[in-house]
Amino acid sequence: GLARATYAALHSGSASDLVLLDDPLSAVDANVSRCLFYDCILNGLAGKTRILTTHHTGFLSECDLIVVMDH
Repeated sequence: GLARATYAALHSGSASDLVLLDDPLSAVDANVSRCLFYDCILNGLAGKTRILTTHHTGFLSECDLIVVMDH
């Protein structure tokens, strides 16, 4: 899903201004997570509203708004 969203944003001029990402970094190691976050989510999807659910707290400093859900 992340690859398709990034490709569409970069190559087809996707009309969607909103991208919902449901923990796309959960099944990869720390190095791949870092690459995916910076290369795809921040740069590849730049100009889009990105809503990301994640357990990776190391990326929170790069976010504009953080919502913590408990229970």
